[in-house]
Amino acid sequence: MRTVTEAVLADRSRWDVAERQKVRALFDELSATWTEDRIGNDARLLPISDGLERGVVNTGRCLDLGAGTGLGTEVLSEHFREVVSADLSLAMLANSVIDVNRVQADGATLPFRDDAFDCVALVNMMLFPEEVDRILAPAGAVLWVSSRGDQTPIYLSDVAVGEALPGSWHGVASAAGSGSWCVLRRDRDVSRPDPSRRL
Repeated sequence: MRTVTEAVLADRSRWDVAERQKVRALFDELSATWTEDRIGNDARLLPISDGLERGVVNTGRCLDLGAGTGLGTEVLSEHFREVVSADLSLAMLANSVIDVNRVQADGATLPFRDDAFDCVALVNMMLFPEEVDRILAPAGAVLWVSSRGDQTPIYLSDVAVGEALPGSWHGVASAAGSGSWCVLRRDRDVSRPDPSRRL
């Protein structure tokens, strides 16, 4: 999955029908035991709550992209007024541990209007930067979480994420529990001092 994640970011054409079907089949197969294999491992969720507490202020509408069975969605739903859970694998969504709006969707072609979300959360998720940029509200934030830091199978560094998103972005990044997180926002006034670490 690390190879696929990096290859697709470098060349969007690599995310073709065959690759999409292969990834969907993998996560469909893992879905039956996904929650029980991870439940009780709070260290994996700490980067989400830490990123929300220290990096995300807005509490409006959030898309949990690559939500799986919703373990992270539970944490997000404590912060945001509304959370929509989306995943490529319908089997993952069917085994969700939380009752929120669920949408089967390909991250490369999302079925949402432009500027639809105040936050797009990607927890151990592949990055399709143009779609994230399109659906994120002008003042919105991207929450990028790797639950096992650079040992996460689906992983990109915070710098790689910031560089991949269209335009100019700034943000904060840190580690918590077993993982890492960053929160990125579009640059609005580049002359305004920003106390956070630039990515």
